[in-house]
Amino acid sequence: MDISNALDRNGFIVKQSKLTNVPFGKYTADEHGCSMIASYNAAKAAGVNPSFDDAVQYFKDHTFLGGKYGATAFEISGYLRKFGLTKGYLFCKKNFSKVNVGILWYKHRYGWHYIAFYSVGNGKFNFLNANEGKIPYICTMDEFFKNEVKSKLCAVFIVKV
Repeated sequence: MDISNALDRNGFIVKQSKLTNVPFGKYTADEHGCSMIASYNAAKAAGVNPSFDDAVQYFKDHTFLGGKYGATAFEISGYLRKFGLTKGYLFCKKNFSKVNVGILWYKHRYGWHYIAFYSVGNGKFNFLNANEGKIPYICTMDEFFKNEVKSKLCAVFIVKV
């Protein structure tokens, strides 16, 4: 599956809108695939060399209600467990910046969204697939929340501490 038009120079998926031909349950990844993209990107950021085709197959086989609402936390955790990467969850924003690699679930201007992020040092992170107009999207956790997050309800999957 050719997804080269959706990748950044490091091989992370950062342009979800380009995945119009990638299946995600009964839908396509450009519509409902942020959870799959975040899971793939987080595994890659944690040092795993995941196969995108394998991620597509996993989420095709495991999406709830055919992927109508994306994927659940259980499906994401199941994918990450394949690589021994599930370390827990955080629900308090003040601790999010202690995570080196994670998946953030939050509400942005278009609805609920999953993205992967990883530390680049000095309290800054690269937020992947968060905003196609900002690639790379590097800032502090507080800056990201100020600019992108539209709800106090959010969570982080800890992938790597």
